[in-house]
Amino acid sequence: GREDLLQRLDDHVGSDAPPPFVLFGEAGCGKSAILAQWSALWREKHPEDLVIEHYIGSTPESADWGGLVSRILGELKRAFGIADDLPVQPLVLQGALQEWLARAAGKRRIVVIMDALNQLASGDPISRQLGWLPYALPVNVRMLLSTVPGDTLEAVRGRHWPGLELPLFHHADIPSACEAYLCTFGKKLPGDLVARLKKTHAACNPLYLRSVLDELRQIRGGECLVQAADNYLAAADLTALFDLIVARWDEDFGNLRESPGLVRRALSLIACARFGLSEAELLDLLGAGGNPLPRRYWSMIYLTAENALVQRSGLIAFGHEHLRSAVHRRWLEDAAVKRLFSLELAEYFNKIPEPTDRKLDELPALLRDSEEWESLLALLIYPPVFIRFRAKERRKWELHS
Repeated sequence: GREDLLQRLDDHVGSDAPPPFVLFGEAGCGKSAILAQWSALWREKHPEDLVIEHYIGSTPESADWGGLVSRILGELKRAFGIADDLPVQPLVLQGALQEWLARAAGKRRIVVIMDALNQLASGDPISRQLGWLPYALPVNVRMLLSTVPGDTLEAVRGRHWPGLELPLFHHADIPSACEAYLCTFGKKLPGDLVARLKKTHAACNPLYLRSVLDELRQIRGGECLVQAADNYLAAADLTALFDLIVARWDEDFGNLRESPGLVRRALSLIACARFGLSEAELLDLLGAGGNPLPRRYWSMIYLTAENALVQRSGLIAFGHEHLRSAVHRRWLEDAAVKRLFSLELAEYFNKIPEPTDRKLDELPALLRDSEEWESLLALLIYPPVFIRFRAKERRKWELHS
């Protein structure tokens, strides 16, 4: 649905030299989904355009403004054959996006999508105040942004860019949304429960509604279904809801005799990894006695949680920040505990003998986050590692940082 919103984005991007356009609304209202759907449709209709998508918060590293800018510059470099090396110094990187977009001006239309600007790391004023973002765009460049209300939205509004508040569902939309979503699983809720959902204000948030439906569709019915609905619909917002959902996962699968603490360990390891973990890596880490965990135990968790998880390039990661926050609140608020999980991951990746891309994606960041400075130094000055870091533009930027 929401064809009217998709058309609004079509009209903006198809117009002559428009300024950046901002989608805003509360967390979970569907901004990421709308942008992803729109970009897929636009690519089909306009295959000659260069569409660059960046979903901030999809991985911990995606929330660094320098890495974001460096990634976009890398896409421009490949698409337009720009010979210059990518800048690595923050002061140079700050103005580089404006300069490199100007270099590509007139060659083909460029559409840059940056979702969830509010999730940028707030370690310096350049980041959240958007000091790295161009004020004006070349005529062939279009930019779509999204954010929740707050300081980032105020920074955008200070530039007087056009925008659109993404509405929540109306209460009347909830029954049809429930039916459409559950029919993909061959499920249907009792009418009285749908009526309760229709009256629940928090269920007007699409992510909240889908997450409750994901939980309820796994219950056969009867008194258990009513009790579960009472439990989840008492959650006033997404934060409270995912605290309940993670607690349910842990209650159902966290105390298996064959693998005690399985949910806690699995989700904590995913949370501490930079880009997520492959299933094979997870099974190795969750196993015992040098043997990987039998897949059937992890599969039980994955099948119940899969709509809150994502797979990118074969790596399992959290699908949104609400799940990440729930895991941190429940198990990783103690810095010493979080460090132990990071060190466990570091030890695992350190055992890979060659400096593979996967090893270098994870190990340096784990050593940095654990403040294992001497181990990090030893890794970076090991000649095969150093040479491999220098060989790729993104890694070169990481090496400098």
